Amino acid sequence: MTLQRPRAVWNDFTRTELALEQEPYFQSKALANQIAGGKHKGLANLPKAQHIDVREQIADLAGVSPRTVGNAKIILKKAHPSLVEALHNGIITINGALEVCKFERTQQVEELARFLANKSNSKTNRVYIDKLHVEQLSADLSIFFAKLQHFEATNPGSVEVRSGTGKKTVIIVGKGHLNTLAAGIPAGLA
Repeated sequence: MTLQRPRAVWNDFTRTELALEQEPYFQSKALANQIAGGKHKGLANLPKAQHIDVREQIADLAGVSPRTVGNAKIILKKAHPSLVEALHNGIITINGALEVCKFERTQQVEELARFLANKSNSKTNRVYIDKLHVEQLSADLSIFFAKLQHFEATNPGSVEVRSGTGKKTVIIVGKGHLNTLAAGIPAGLA
């Protein structure tokens, strides 16, 4: 049973792509079964033909659902190589890649970047930003920036500035460092 298998090293897309290499074998096996079933037509005791669903066989081999196999085939047919690479690296899911595949190949790299930026911004906003601390520290940012500058001076490489696609400037501080940076800011501001 698929659910009882140990966690695979490769992601679903990579396993499916590898399993799809066996598609010609499963297709020829299915065709052989059809031919064998046709040879016995007209006999009183017909042998029960073994039905072979190629997509299910590939799905079982890859440890995924048959729908995932179909989606992977669509992606492999339509996707820009950068998108396939992102799938192999686990940067994007199969469902996310299907959304990007709706665009022309020439636009897919740009759409992939946009999709990942939106995903990153959403995750950052949802998981890493502690709204309470942001509101408390925003009262006097000059003190906070001075402490941030001091923190970088005493811990070189601890502060990193990245550009984003949003309209706001967002400062993300590791949870372990927020209390250190907030310490010493006057009461009411921290």
